[in-house]
Amino acid sequence: MAIWRDKLKWAEISQLHINQLIRQTAQEIVYDLAFYYDINRKRLMPDQYVWSNSLSDDGHNFIAGYGDSQTIMCGGWRGMMSDNRIGVCLSRRA
Repeated sequence: MAIWRDKLKWAEISQLHINQLIRQTAQEIVYDLAFYYDINRKRLMPDQYVWSNSLSDDGHNFIAGYGDSQTIMCGGWRGMMSDNRIGVCLSRRA
């Protein structure tokens, strides 16, 4: 598949009304992970990544999580194969 087609597919998926309604933004994910750690001194969803309603700089779906390190890892997920470390935190807005 051509690269531009792949990026167009992710742009269309991220703009779906259901994604915009219930998935967190990239900023909300990073804030929640950092705030939870600051308050509780433990990681929220260790070894997991959260799929946002935003696109990354490379045009793929933005994900954020801890991975294997102590820092929050952010980037694009191409979704070409399943990954049991990718999940969703629902965020309902009015």
